[in-house]
Amino acid sequence: MLFNSFTYLLAFLPVVVAGFYLLGKHVGRRPALGWLVAASLVFYGWWNPPYLVPLVEVIGTEWTSPAAIDFTMALHKAVGKTPVHVRKDVPGFVGNRLQHALWREAISLVERGICDAETVDKVIKAAFGRRLAVLGPLENADLVGTDLTLAIHQTVLPDIDCRPGPSPYLERLVAEGKLGFKSGEGFRKWSPEQQAALRTKVVEHLKKAREGDA
Repeated sequence: MLFNSFTYLLAFLPVVVAGFYLLGKHVGRRPALGWLVAASLVFYGWWNPPYLVPLVEVIGTEWTSPAAIDFTMALHKAVGKTPVHVRKDVPGFVGNRLQHALWREAISLVERGICDAETVDKVIKAAFGRRLAVLGPLENADLVGTDLTLAIHQTVLPDIDCRPGPSPYLERLVAEGKLGFKSGEGFRKWSPEQQAALRTKVVEHLKKAREGDA
């Protein structure tokens, strides 16, 4: 319980620090205060559920000092998290950019009639998804060879969805009120029993993964 309370407290620290930064920046008689706080300004992104998923993305600004980054990394390690330093502040940081690149193509496959939503999820869970916890994509690319990776990209990438905006299919689902678990239907239909079963399955899987990390 103490660990969970402390981790949730950590999640609010960026808001507090940002408040002090803005306060210091706008105190005209003591402008150095703003820059002092700016050097300590660090943001971080947690993954849900935070008590089971260890990753924390640590992001500084152009003014953040290396000492502030090092302190934040060490702080999260001390409470059992897995911090990574994201060197540039970009939308989505690292994790969400990778996740939604996959989601974009998954949605496109359904939108184009190549397969249905259930098939997309089954392919991921029964194939490369099983390796991802122990074999990252760039580790995999090195494993098979960068030459093979290049050859595959030359064939596959030209046909992968690269539209700059959201899928019209996704926009249509939202416009029609098909919001997933919230409404009982999204890409697939979900009964209350199916929703509860999937939530339980995810939590149990994450608990086992955490035990394996210990």
